Amino acid sequence: YGFGKADPSAELKLGPNITDWPKMYALEDNLLLKLAAVIQDDVTTTDELIPSGETSSYRSNPLKLSEFALSRRVPEYVGRSKAVRALETERRAGNIPQEMLDALAKVGAAELAGKTAYGSCVFAKKPGDGSAREQAASCQKVLGGYANICYEFATKRYRSNCINWGILPFTIEKDTPFPYAPGDFVFVPGIREA
Repeated sequence: YGFGKADPSAELKLGPNITDWPKMYALEDNLLLKLAAVIQDDVTTTDELIPSGETSSYRSNPLKLSEFALSRRVPEYVGRSKAVRALETERRAGNIPQEMLDALAKVGAAELAGKTAYGSCVFAKKPGDGSAREQAASCQKVLGGYANICYEFATKRYRSNCINWGILPFTIEKDTPFPYAPGDFVFVPGIREA
């Protein structure tokens, strides 16, 4: 009924609870990860990664939705991840954070800081069981997540969602102990080439 042509110069107006996705960057040559959550349960569900129910009104607001990531399982996760994301933003602006330099110095790689992405990471024995909720991965990425470490992924779909959002899916041998805690670091040199 007379809609006419769209004006390409007109600015798109978003509703009060609709936001754009934050800027996401290509992977650097190297990767420094800071553990933001270590979950030793046998299985971690997608509903633990991002709860359903109360979050449904934020489906069009990735920043607000990400505030619920792991809220029922590891309430400190969001704050820890945001702190790492802020330091990565600082690094991308040309100011290498001391925390990052100190961590890289422990492995003799401080000179690589300018070409090393800094992101948060989750360890869970078997993450992603349950529904195929894409937000379980996208919320991690919005918060600055770059990788998950696990023994195995509960579903191929969750693993694929992580990959689609640029979250590297690291797996380790099932009987390998994981004695690390939130705040510990993992450095992966040559990650782009690998």
